[in-house]
Amino acid sequence: MSLFDSSNLITIKLYYILKDVGGDKKLIILDDEKGQKKFEEQSEDAENKVEVLESKWSNLNWREQNDISAASSKDIDPMTGERQFNLIIYRDALIKKCLKKWNLTMGGNAVPVTPENIDRLPSNVVYSLYKKFETITTYTEEDLGN
Repeated sequence: MSLFDSSNLITIKLYYILKDVGGDKKLIILDDEKGQKKFEEQSEDAENKVEVLESKWSNLNWREQNDISAASSKDIDPMTGERQFNLIIYRDALIKKCLKKWNLTMGGNAVPVTPENIDRLPSNVVYSLYKKFETITTYTEEDLGN
């Protein structure tokens, strides 16, 4: 694998249930181990079926990281005159830059990954995907066995 190879995408799965609660649908996000186990063991006609949002993500290259960081540091502190880092802008830009594919459909048609469609997702879904991406792409010496 070359350091310049950007074609390798990271797969992130999110297990969830859309549960009927009093005539409304409630979104329940499951942890990976429990979700995968329930998904594999469920029958075709299971009530409150476990679904899987499978997404593909790319890592940022140095230019993309710098662009996102710069765009996230445009706010100026009125008291000190110093630039402030805006985590909300950073997180949004990172998600919209790195999320490349997903298996979402609507009415049997594939839903394209666009900034507008990402914005339409429930916030806990996007935040969960972001946390998983950050966990997968952040390595410590302990992760490497050093």
